[in-house]
Amino acid sequence: MILRAKEMEEKEGRRVYPIKSLQKTIGHFVTRLTKKDNPFGPHKHDGEEFWYILKGKGKVFIDGEESIVEEGDLIVLQPWKEHGLTSEEGVYWVCFG
Repeated sequence: MILRAKEMEEKEGRRVYPIKSLQKTIGHFVTRLTKKDNPFGPHKHDGEEFWYILKGKGKVFIDGEESIVEEGDLIVLQPWKEHGLTSEEGVYWVCFG
């Protein structure tokens, strides 16, 4: 699931992402820079993850489907769904789950 910033209302500088029913416990919080020469290769694991795009544009892969993501988008990854991220120009993002 991708929650696109462009499609959500922003009020007084605040944008609320509807994840309350999805998130249980945060076990890690990591910032990453993914560029052409260091893609985040496809993998899967048993926990949920959320990826928030801070800056740039990239291509996310979720269970064989590709989508372009950009600043402000939130990617919600369910357990055991294969996922990865690439970027030609560079994308700076946060991973937590």
